[in-house]
Amino acid sequence: MRPVADRRLTSPARVADALIAQLVADVEALRDRVSALERQLRRQDDDDRDLVRAIVTAVHADVLFSAGDLVEHGTIDRALGQALGGLTARQLGKKLRELADRPLGGFAIVRVDRNSAGTIWMVQVCGDLHREPCRGGLEDGE
Repeated sequence: MRPVADRRLTSPARVADALIAQLVADVEALRDRVSALERQLRRQDDDDRDLVRAIVTAVHADVLFSAGDLVEHGTIDRALGQALGGLTARQLGKKLRELADRPLGGFAIVRVDRNSAGTIWMVQVCGDLHREPCRGGLEDGE
């Protein structure tokens, strides 16, 4: 049997070749996009870790605070103020909610309670080797 030359490919074979070529291109594009998203996530994790470290340095672990407390303390603690980057108490509260129970650099922000002034937070020491959530804060349903 003679091999079929490329110029004699049947129409379904040409379609299959075109689909495979498109799939290869799509996979390459997806790999590039995933790599870009991973780089962005690493930068975001670094920024979040820096914020948590600044909070730990300013108020220490297991000390209760509100977002307003941090913003106020950031006016006299230069490193904390810089890490907060001009966030208002409301913006910081939303950021803390995003970070809640997420291990970052061996620490996690934990929601402890609510009062008339807002949410009460603390920094908890925890391991982040396996990126397991820290426990012990106020659950979403409470």
